[in-house]
Amino acid sequence: MLNYFLYELRKRRGATIGWGIGLALYVLYVIMLYPSIGAQYAQIDLDSALFQAFIGSDLASMATFAGFYAIYVPSYLPLLLAVYAILNGSGTLAGEEEEGTLELFLTLPLARWQMVLAKALALSLALLVILLVTALGTYLTFVAYQSELNSDVSAMDLVINVLYGWPLVMVFAMMSMFLSAYLPRRRMAAMFMSLFLIVSFLGNNLAAIAEPLQKVQPIFPFYYFNGSEVLASGVDMGDLLVLLGTSLFFYGLAQFSFQRRDVTVGAWPWQRARNRAATQAAGR
Repeated sequence: MLNYFLYELRKRRGATIGWGIGLALYVLYVIMLYPSIGAQYAQIDLDSALFQAFIGSDLASMATFAGFYAIYVPSYLPLLLAVYAILNGSGTLAGEEEEGTLELFLTLPLARWQMVLAKALALSLALLVILLVTALGTYLTFVAYQSELNSDVSAMDLVINVLYGWPLVMVFAMMSMFLSAYLPRRRMAAMFMSLFLIVSFLGNNLAAIAEPLQKVQPIFPFYYFNGSEVLASGVDMGDLLVLLGTSLFFYGLAQFSFQRRDVTVGAWPWQRARNRAATQAAGR
């Protein structure tokens, strides 16, 4: 299993480095931008419904570095990384099945649960490494520009803020793995998860100004992720446990679904029992 896990890591190496550097450059741009335009944001109407739909409604002022940073980094960084988590997670099982490689891997002396575990661990570690690279870039950039930012926020506050995105993107990664094992095609899993990502992000932000949405807000993963609040008062352990628990739940569903999957058949779940029965009858 170790060799298979290392193979899964090597397969993600290029994307991991690329995403880590790309997100670090994004944070670099945000921090460099603040000294020149931060004061102009004091005149923005933060009560605008359209504005709140895209960035939330929990910031007192974008004129401060903490407020400016909270708008552009914790609001959008996990959203961007969740795209990678969905693309990667949806391709772990159904994607490999469509490519014809999954059947080959099943000939290895590994149980199916070991394959799913290795893939989940590799994806989890890849997401963590991306955020570690981003956090390192954030730390170095903040230290370099700290004198121009005039902020009480420390470099370690920003590092923790970046790393706190990991539990959130893990939810989308494990949900994608589950749907990849449950649905017959990777495209279906990726499409459903992309839609859920958009609805979760916008729905959670709009819930602050649209009362009907508040009733369903707890089903959105972004409800348990408040980057600006983490920056101000630290991590909420309750929200952290909800995100981690949800990730484990969908990992368990991925294990269960893959155990029952007929590889190379590409059938819907409700068709699989009938297909197995037909196969057994033909073999008699």
